[in-house]
Amino acid sequence: MRLMAKYSIETILILGIIFVAVYSLLYVSIQKPTGEAAKQTEEEKIFSEREIEEKAREYFAQKPELGINNNELFLKSVNQTGSKSFAAFEQKFNGIKVFDGLSVAYLINGKVAFAKTNYFKGINVTTIPKISEEIALEIVKNDLENKQQSQAINVWKKELAIIESNGKY
Repeated sequence: MRLMAKYSIETILILGIIFVAVYSLLYVSIQKPTGEAAKQTEEEKIFSEREIEEKAREYFAQKPELGINNNELFLKSVNQTGSKSFAAFEQKFNGIKVFDGLSVAYLINGKVAFAKTNYFKGINVTTIPKISEEIALEIVKNDLENKQQSQAINVWKKELAIIESNGKY
């Protein structure tokens, strides 16, 4: 059984994204250009969320070494501050979330400057449930009743997810 760290990779990546966004906002607000520099800033193109998503997907498609299947990426969020933007994608396999599967592309002036990915390749599992949701919840309920009261129990929202452990899913 895989031990869960206090913070998942997805949480750390999202916190990093928030840090970059806040830093960018502060940097842009402090660096008010004047004169010729102000004209250059006005010329910076603002991209739509769709354009940012497309540019990020195009980047991932052009990098076969990443092994990313764009059909498994689902847009989670897009953020833009001036000429800087990012698109974050959640990985899903047959419509089921892949735990910690997150890919983020960072763009400057509409071009991908770099990307961070935690993409899981080679998933080959059946996604057809073998038991019903009710039976699964009953199993968890019985297991929790058998736990000692002194044990800490983490409760997350119920969500089916594919989890990698030692190269297996």
